[in-house]
Amino acid sequence: MKKSAEQLAEDLREHGLKVTPMRTKVLTTFNSASASLSASALEKKLGEVDRVTLYRTLRDMESSGIIHKVISAKGETKFALCAAQCSDHAHEDNHIHFTCTECEETYCLNDHKPRTVSLPAGFVLSEVQVIASGVCGVCSP
Repeated sequence: MKKSAEQLAEDLREHGLKVTPMRTKVLTTFNSASASLSASALEKKLGEVDRVTLYRTLRDMESSGIIHKVISAKGETKFALCAAQCSDHAHEDNHIHFTCTECEETYCLNDHKPRTVSLPAGFVLSEVQVIASGVCGVCSP
């Protein structure tokens, strides 16, 4: 569900971030995106922006639990909005990421959870990333 500008500003505040023009632009862009975005794709969508400020904004939004990193099947780092329950202490985005081999978009499949990972004694799990690839619903005939 797409959020209003007021809801996006409240999300920033709830995650301990000040509402700035750059953060608002970035969050609005993620809110309207249908797939994850790389920093370069985000930069193109935003137009003339200071690259250092953009990367700092992405870092701050990731560390506060607003967005999460998505690694595409080709190893490209992208970002997507987090689930509502994410925070600076824990990302709860336990879902499959799907990269389309045709359009190269990477989607968060939020309703599709990876299987539970069983680890040997002494191992502590901090993150699981499942990357699937194939043809997305937009590209498939």
